[in-house]
Amino acid sequence: MHKIKFHRQVIAAAAIFLLFFLLYITFSLLVAQTGAFSNYGIFFELDTPRVVGDMTVFDANHHRTKVHPLFVLLTNPAGMLLSSLFKSDLLAAIFLNSFFGALGVFTAFVYFYLISRDTYNACLLACFFGFTTSQFFLSVIPETGALSILSVMVTYAIFVLSVKYKRDEFWAWIFAGLFTFAITSTNLVQTLICFTASSLFRQSSSKAPLRIFGRVVVFLACVLVCGAIFSKIQKVVYPSAGLFYLIESYEEDFLYTSTLVLQSPLTVILQLLRHSFLVNIIAPYPDIFVIAGQDKPALTFSHSLNYMFVGWLAIGFWLTLLTTGAIQAVAKKQEIPLRIGFTFIICLLFNYALHSIYGRGVSGGMEYFPYIGNFSFLVLSGLAYFSFPSKKVHRLLLGSLALLTGVNNVIMFMKILDIYQ
Repeated sequence: MHKIKFHRQVIAAAAIFLLFFLLYITFSLLVAQTGAFSNYGIFFELDTPRVVGDMTVFDANHHRTKVHPLFVLLTNPAGMLLSSLFKSDLLAAIFLNSFFGALGVFTAFVYFYLISRDTYNACLLACFFGFTTSQFFLSVIPETGALSILSVMVTYAIFVLSVKYKRDEFWAWIFAGLFTFAITSTNLVQTLICFTASSLFRQSSSKAPLRIFGRVVVFLACVLVCGAIFSKIQKVVYPSAGLFYLIESYEEDFLYTSTLVLQSPLTVILQLLRHSFLVNIIAPYPDIFVIAGQDKPALTFSHSLNYMFVGWLAIGFWLTLLTTGAIQAVAKKQEIPLRIGFTFIICLLFNYALHSIYGRGVSGGMEYFPYIGNFSFLVLSGLAYFSFPSKKVHRLLLGSLALLTGVNNVIMFMKILDIYQ
């Protein structure tokens, strides 16, 4: 019986990976035919041409490794191999990006199965995650986002193993920390928060505060030292790569900061909430503007709430199920969901604090979409604790949510394609 169940889980996970890989790569190839990927910043200010170069071209200018510390070292060897195979840098980048996106959905399935031990629920929730705006769009448009999301998904899976199954392997945490840091330096903070919480849950902090503090310090030191070593190796192999540990490496990033939160905190807070709970999950029709020097129109979600009927229906399902799940988790007072939920809230607050000042776009507003995929799963993971007395009704509700979200976001992406064709 256990063998049959294991086979069912493997088949389900493989099917989900294949489904979303084919979905992402198909839409990515459709966009590639329009020539839109050759333009900087037109897709929600994503730097697609630069990232394609980082992934596939050995002697490209790899200067953004200062904030994506080991992205080139991790992706460029495979990217160059695929580029020689496909005879196209763009096709190689599309393949890799779609693969990372599908692997992120696969990891979501693993996470939800570890939480629920229910293959059907894990499939439905993973599909919902795969169809969300951030996961879908960032897996279609070659950028650092798909791999960045995958890296934090690995952290969350290790965290669940640690908290629920008491499998707290230090070297697994080192891997997770180095992986998140390698793709997006600020995401290391999420792994640090989860590792610290895991260490606190392992033993009473009142009995061994110094031991816990020492463990966290050793963890952080190991990740940063290993990161510095690999960054130096990357610099030797790719001379144009930046070194994350040099202060001057971050001068350019001050251009993307804003003090708007000090002048109008409510505006920024509402923008962050709107993106993380609405736009990042179910896509509205984007606003269109023009970037000087670009031959194609640019898109932004900064102020848009232009939803179709199916979009509003999906939002109603989504917010209702999320609220129900949150209420159930608190009411039942189950230790594991509350511990995970509390830790994820801290991670979410960190991201809100970071992006309340970081994310200024060329249009002058705050453009959150390139970054917000890094914490979208923190929001929707609450659905893992939603339950309904009838399993059939429960699965019907989750399936309806995934279907409505998928229909809305696929239609919306087709509308975006029409803009460039």
